[in-house]
Amino acid sequence: MTNVKLYKFLLSLKKCFFPAMLACFFSMSLHAQNPALKPVRLQLKWTHAFQFAGYYAALENGYYRDAGLEVEILAGGPTMDVVTQVVSGQADFGVGTSGLLLDYAAGKPIKVLGVKYFMLSPRTYGIDFYGDNFFTSRKMFQKNEALVNAFCAATVRGWKDALENPEGVIDLILKKYPTEMSRDHLRYEAERTVDLMTNLVSPGYMLRGRWEHIADTYIELGMLKKRPDLDDFLLLPDSLMLPAWFKDAVLGMGLVFFVMLTILLYLRNRNLKLKHRFAEQTVQEEQREREERLKRVELQKVLVRDIHDGLGGIAANISFTAVLARNEVDVTSKDKWLDKLERLAREVNMEVRDLMNSLDASTIQWPDLIDSVRRRSDLLFDGKKTMVDFQIEGEPVAEDIGLVEGLSLIRIAGEGMNNVIKYAGRCSYDSENSP
Repeated sequence: MTNVKLYKFLLSLKKCFFPAMLACFFSMSLHAQNPALKPVRLQLKWTHAFQFAGYYAALENGYYRDAGLEVEILAGGPTMDVVTQVVSGQADFGVGTSGLLLDYAAGKPIKVLGVKYFMLSPRTYGIDFYGDNFFTSRKMFQKNEALVNAFCAATVRGWKDALENPEGVIDLILKKYPTEMSRDHLRYEAERTVDLMTNLVSPGYMLRGRWEHIADTYIELGMLKKRPDLDDFLLLPDSLMLPAWFKDAVLGMGLVFFVMLTILLYLRNRNLKLKHRFAEQTVQEEQREREERLKRVELQKVLVRDIHDGLGGIAANISFTAVLARNEVDVTSKDKWLDKLERLAREVNMEVRDLMNSLDASTIQWPDLIDSVRRRSDLLFDGKKTMVDFQIEGEPVAEDIGLVEGLSLIRIAGEGMNNVIKYAGRCSYDSENSP
């Protein structure tokens, strides 16, 4: 019996002692694998919910462990004073609201490390505050700045994962963190969080100017007397001051600006050239119009002179010849005057025809000018015992001449032939054109 009892005792030791030894061995082994992990505690401001999803994701995905931290996440509640927990050293990090600025102004030695940024509609109502802020004590930051920076970087990575995979974080909360929220409630909270957190900046990103605005709002509400110095309140390293895409965005915007500036300068230069060309064309057109007006005025003068000298002279001759014919008694003499009246009538006809032709043209062709002069000579010397040697020597300088010049030449030729009839008995009339 004794041997049987001893056997049963040893068997019970085997069932209890060896598992305990194995557990102790594996625990020592795991501790030996991560001897440098620094234990830290994160105090939440409320019970476990999706609003802390980034911290859960950073812990679950090993980002804290990669940073050399062994993080314990402590749930909060309605009576939890997170600032006191952190300042007293009972927690190393905490999650608070924008009211942390009031605690800092009241003398609490705290330092805000980053924010869960919201593009929240309360801005419409004149309120533009940050959402949750993770922070630490000034003492913790001064003694362990590298640890604090590592915690910040790991937390930001966790928030990025949580926003990209909210359903996975919901499963994690329901599995590992006690909560009274149902899956539907957590999913609704996740949707609202993803919607409210900005898509333009990285999680953790914050602006000094926004905190200054928050301070000014507290002053307007009578909760602060003056804006406190924010240098010791905010941690704004490069990794938190600017989102990861900021430099690329600035470079891209600079490139777009350069292209737009180049296009604008090109369009401006082209517009100036077009204006200059248009101005030149306008000046040229105005010059042509002035020249045309001068030509028309000159033509009007020539026409008036031709009418006066040509038709007026012929009309005077007709009148004078008619008086002589009326006073003539001899029939033969009357016939002579009547012949002269007939010739004058034909001369009127020719003058009128030339005048009408000149009104329809802006230039006179040389052949037409020569034909007109010859017709005049035929008419003037018809029936006279006078030999007319009519020649134009040389080559014309152009195929046509201006109307004013042409009419002037015709008038000169006509006056020359009239002088031949008046003052010469036998002579020749040469009309010379020098090229």
